[in-house]
Amino acid sequence: MIVCSFAVPSESSRFTGKLRHSWKVKAGALPWILGNLGRHEVLVVHAGIGSESAAKVTAEVLQAHDPRLWISSGFAGALDPRLQGGDIFLAENQSAPDAYRRAASLEAGSLHVRTGRMVTAEQPVESPAAKRTLAAETSALAVDMETAPIREECSKRGVPLLSVRAISDTASQALPIPFDVWFDVERQKPRPLALVCHLLRHPSKVTPFSEFLENIFLSKRNLATFLDLYVRSN
Repeated sequence: MIVCSFAVPSESSRFTGKLRHSWKVKAGALPWILGNLGRHEVLVVHAGIGSESAAKVTAEVLQAHDPRLWISSGFAGALDPRLQGGDIFLAENQSAPDAYRRAASLEAGSLHVRTGRMVTAEQPVESPAAKRTLAAETSALAVDMETAPIREECSKRGVPLLSVRAISDTASQALPIPFDVWFDVERQKPRPLALVCHLLRHPSKVTPFSEFLENIFLSKRNLATFLDLYVRSN
């Protein structure tokens, strides 16, 4: 079995659509979906946003299953100006060497695949200034909020990890909506009504939000394509 984790279902929807004979083995805000891709059994897990939820869910999965590979996937923010929205980013420092080399050598067609160091942050990095500061402090090219605790849990069980992320926001791009406005971390659920109300109160954010959604759409598509290619190649 290969486990592929995302933070929330909105990140995984294009990839889960590629699974055959899929069914939900766990319901709720963070469901698990089991299916087949090529000759592989794949368990898609939603680990939640943030380190606490990611560590808890990963430990729960590893108590129930013994995967031969865990792929930590989803979105990441760029810290390096060379990274563009929709780029595929392989985190060398967060991945098992063999899994990383296989992913880095994959023939990915028109996808832009970048590699380098990624850091996991405890809080969202929402502004260009904060991204520049984090890049200077860590020498990382990208940032996420889940991979480090997933890697720690996998290391305890001897499960190799590959970190694959799609860039959702560039180094010069501020997140148009504050994280705590649109997402409830405690319940691990989005707040759609709060999001709409925020945009109504701040109409200048509508255009940046639309541009952000375009990046999200591209990231979901490219990520699903890369993961499909990678899993089938194993």
